[in-house]
Amino acid sequence: MNELWKMGGATGTPPAVDFKKQAVIAVFAGKESTSSIAVAKVEDAGARMVSITLAKSEGECATKPSVSSPHEIVTVPATSLPLTHTDVVTTASCPK
Repeated sequence: MNELWKMGGATGTPPAVDFKKQAVIAVFAGKESTSSIAVAKVEDAGARMVSITLAKSEGECATKPSVSSPHEIVTVPATSLPLTHTDVVTTASCPK
């Protein structure tokens, strides 16, 4: 967890995670013209489906290079189900 915590640019001590009871999901958008990324939903059925929402900037701000690396790190209950994901891409207006 320490390395993942550092990759996200977080400071301080990472949260304690009991990996017998919890799993960690981390999503990174990289350095692109992206406004945000988030784990929108986690559903367990035949597999653990993680829905990821990626909001991309539109218009003039989409051409500006990003200086940030949007990401989110969440803990969820542990499971033995296989992991799969789906991406939902939306557009976000330029901040004024």
